Amino acid sequence: MGPRRTEHLLALREALSDPEFILRPELGSDLADVVMESLQKKIPDWKEVAYLCEIGGLVRQPKLVDTIRGVFARATGLGLKSSARKALLNLGLTEADVNRKAPIHSILVLEPSAFFRKRLVSSLASVGRWQLQEAGNRAEAKALLEAAPVDLLLSESQDQEGDLAAWLEAQWTEGRCRSVLFSVSSRDLGALAEAPWVETTLFKPYPIDQLLRALGE
Repeated sequence: MGPRRTEHLLALREALSDPEFILRPELGSDLADVVMESLQKKIPDWKEVAYLCEIGGLVRQPKLVDTIRGVFARATGLGLKSSARKALLNLGLTEADVNRKAPIHSILVLEPSAFFRKRLVSSLASVGRWQLQEAGNRAEAKALLEAAPVDLLLSESQDQEGDLAAWLEAQWTEGRCRSVLFSVSSRDLGALAEAPWVETTLFKPYPIDQLLRALGE
């Protein structure tokens, strides 16, 4: 911890890279826990995130795959993207595995309309594949996301407080969701629909089958 944290992480990465260094299994597991806990926090210095990913790859603990895959998916800079990719390859993934979209296990439905929200949640629940939560506004959604991040945020582009774009991007940037699937009334999203955190966009009203296809069902 402290102002020299990035420097110390670099030193740790270099030590673990030494081919003569022998990493005891229990130490590897402890380091993996530290990496996982650290990457779940908001870290302003991308180099620190990159070093954490590389350390995670060097300890070769499979439990880090989902966490580092999330960093890889959110990364926009080439340096961080490269570090996360290298870590995933060290963890045993192939290039095809790295580029393949991770499966969706958890979904948070953020929909101001109670009627439409219940319809979405009920339809998704009938498939029986996902852990589902629901929220009617960003305040309710924030509390749920802070308690447990989700793989997908199925969301309107607006709530009672106004435009959700900046708020949604913050949830993605801070690792509270892996991606966003827009379920919107507005046809005028402009460049927002092409944001790196947007999985796809569905325009209301749409048949539930269209949503299921977007989710790979």
